[in-house]
Amino acid sequence: MKIVHEIMYKVEVLYVLCVLLMGRQRNQVHKMLAEFRLIPGLNNLFDKLIWRKYTASNHVVHGQNENCDCSPV
Repeated sequence: MKIVHEIMYKVEVLYVLCVLLMGRQRNQVHKMLAEFRLIPGLNNLFDKLIWRKYTASNHVVHGQNENCDCSPV
């Protein structure tokens, strides 16, 4: 259960961050991310997520593909 909660927390953090980065105050958010040096940590977090493509028969784990409709799980 702990792993599931950790994964959900990471996904929620990424979602909130994306919303902030697309909002009216995005320039301020960019400056704060740079000021607190959070970008390397966010890159690591993104890289550690497992990206899966859902198919009718199974779950396929694969690398980055811009043509893929994937979601972090």
